[in-house]
Amino acid sequence: MWDLHYAPVRGMKPEYPIAAVYHNTAPDPTSPWALPGQYTVTLTVNGKSYQQPLSVSMDPRVKVAPADLAQQLKASQPVYEGLVSTSAAMAQMKTVRAQLKNLRQQSGAASLAGAIDRLDQKIQGLQGETARPTPGVEPTPSFTILRGKLTDLFRVLQGVDAAPTTQAVAAGSQLQQMQTSLMESWKQIVSQDIRSLNQQLRNSNLPQISAEAPDAR
Repeated sequence: MWDLHYAPVRGMKPEYPIAAVYHNTAPDPTSPWALPGQYTVTLTVNGKSYQQPLSVSMDPRVKVAPADLAQQLKASQPVYEGLVSTSAAMAQMKTVRAQLKNLRQQSGAASLAGAIDRLDQKIQGLQGETARPTPGVEPTPSFTILRGKLTDLFRVLQGVDAAPTTQAVAAGSQLQQMQTSLMESWKQIVSQDIRSLNQQLRNSNLPQISAEAPDAR
């Protein structure tokens, strides 16, 4: 018995069930199960590849139609891909804000310090707070809120061996719309706000901001 999931989402902190045994329980998955079927495992070492066929079978105790599993994966993949891109954007924001913090200490001119602070506050608003929202109050859309909703929906979709419900599919479509809007806002910050600040930093002979995040695993 192997844990055959897609690659886990980078940058997401592992979470474990309450009954987890130290060093003996896998974290909650952040990627979908691979469907039963025929696969090829490839191992590449020093430029040479070795291949071996792999047959993945469903647990015989679980009675579920292959078509239902295919629907489950189809609904889960956009949510998984949303988690991947959302986590990548949040890693970029974290990197940028760390650079802004260092530059704030180096900036001498008040106008430059103000520009740094304004950009940091703008990114912070898009990134969102980590605290739980107030009950009964709809929180402002943010990447933190989005990732939380995507994670919850992913667990609903992958938590049972069955086709997704119509409600889960509808929720996925709504979250895709939220993600599109948030990603557009982040791209605008990168292409306009960071670019504008970098021009000021060049004029002041200070390091420029890079939105490239380190490879988070």
